[in-house]
Amino acid sequence: MGLPTNIITKVTKIIRYDIGQYLNDFVSFIDKDRTKILDYYSGSITRPNRVAFRNLKKLFTQAYEVNALMELNRDRMTGPEYWEVLSLLTQIEEGLNTIENSSKWLRSIITKNNFSPDIEVQTVLKQFQTLEQLARELGSSSSESDWIRIALRNDIAEEDYNSEGGNVIETSYFNRLNFNIESVVDNINGEKIYGLDLDRSLTFADDDLLALSYKETVVQAVNILAQLTKGKTPEFPEDGIQVDLVGGSNRMSVPYPVIFRQFYATFKKDDTLKSLLVKNIEIEQDALKISFEVETRFGEVVPTQIVF
Repeated sequence: MGLPTNIITKVTKIIRYDIGQYLNDFVSFIDKDRTKILDYYSGSITRPNRVAFRNLKKLFTQAYEVNALMELNRDRMTGPEYWEVLSLLTQIEEGLNTIENSSKWLRSIITKNNFSPDIEVQTVLKQFQTLEQLARELGSSSSESDWIRIALRNDIAEEDYNSEGGNVIETSYFNRLNFNIESVVDNINGEKIYGLDLDRSLTFADDDLLALSYKETVVQAVNILAQLTKGKTPEFPEDGIQVDLVGGSNRMSVPYPVIFRQFYATFKKDDTLKSLLVKNIEIEQDALKISFEVETRFGEVVPTQIVF
């Protein structure tokens, strides 16, 4: 992999580990197995290639062993030629981690023992509701057979539920609506569609920055977008509301259609959000209040208000 044979031989003798074989195994994996893993998580194939995943696990074991031995013998490897080896080993480890997390980079959905290209939802079985009725509510046109998919997904036997309901069910809509989310890197499943973010005030909690929950993240995102004004974000100076349109004392002359278009254009850039609905416009003394609701791609509604 771009290293002279004599350097590989020297390092092998020092750490007493055949790194040449390790490098060859990595190249072979990239050539033969990497695509199979990506195809699985992208939905091109429905069954994982066990050999490819087994080889990935083997490479992680090799990487751990090589790194431990390199650290143990670091005092014996101080020349520039060894730095090149360390740099290559670091790149390989980063590549393995990227492949290991490829399901998140591809925004795929992982379920128990299978891949599903749909957003999963959690629901509670109602009183006297059957799995077949639930499948029909979720958009199934073949509920008499699709209920089996729900049962298998949740490992539910017939005796595990009755007319009282109350079972917590993990399932997905049957209408195959796919979500192409680009602003979040994760397994897009349920509330994970919102992603995770730090609190905008950079608050510390337990000696670390406070991280929000998924729901808190989307609420914060909506509030930030609602309060955004043009020129406030250097990278995107055109995003937000043009404040001089709502300035001045004559609130009756405010060009509301222009403001609404700017709102829609701003919120449209966040692909975790689905729609924006203006609910109320109110003038109190010198304040202009606009209340609206934002629907997320997960179907939840986030109410917010902006005051000028």
